[in-house]
Amino acid sequence: MNIQAYIFSSWSKLNLQIRHQLVQFLFFAAHHEQEIGEWEQDQTTFLETRATRHILESLPSHNCIVVTGSSGCGKSSNIHQAALHLRDSFGYEIIPVLTGPTDIMNYYNENKKQVFIVDDICGKETINMQTLQTWRDYSEKMEKIFKVAEKYVASKNDKTVSKVSSPKLLLSCRLHIYKEAQFQRISLFTKKECNLLLPELCLLEAERMHMLHKYLRMTSLTI
Repeated sequence: MNIQAYIFSSWSKLNLQIRHQLVQFLFFAAHHEQEIGEWEQDQTTFLETRATRHILESLPSHNCIVVTGSSGCGKSSNIHQAALHLRDSFGYEIIPVLTGPTDIMNYYNENKKQVFIVDDICGKETINMQTLQTWRDYSEKMEKIFKVAEKYVASKNDKTVSKVSSPKLLLSCRLHIYKEAQFQRISLFTKKECNLLLPELCLLEAERMHMLHKYLRMTSLTI
């Protein structure tokens, strides 16, 4: 192969790679927008609970928060609303993690305020060992990204998120999966757990009734 043919072949391969990356970027951008749009719609019926407030109050001092509980207890809705809060109050970019830790590696930008959202990490009914291993493979890199800087820890007297700028990782996880010994080996995921089944965080009866009334009001308005 002469030099001109080699250059042309290399340029063609490079163009193909760039085109592939561009298609991937547009695909994920569209999915991110769709996901976040659905969370915004859910805001109309979402009720802030004591669990929600606990998660928001934990943001300044914890860059990785795992919200655990059973199916339907509000794990995902709470981390979605926390992400929207970070966006609307502090200018964060929301990045739903669709494929795994590689999304974090590809989208992380140290010059941006970003929050990464992972729903039902490592499965629902049973733990997905292949997915878990992938997260373990990237655990050291993620530790470096989501390390806590003490200057962002909120004052004990201030129960609101007063200053947040470090990258955040918010995950929802079924409690039985979170308790698996293999899952516990990823130290980043064990630093801050918000168990929505605990007596101090579970839904109060008053919160359940308020939530029901709010839903019924919204339903009647659409009829």
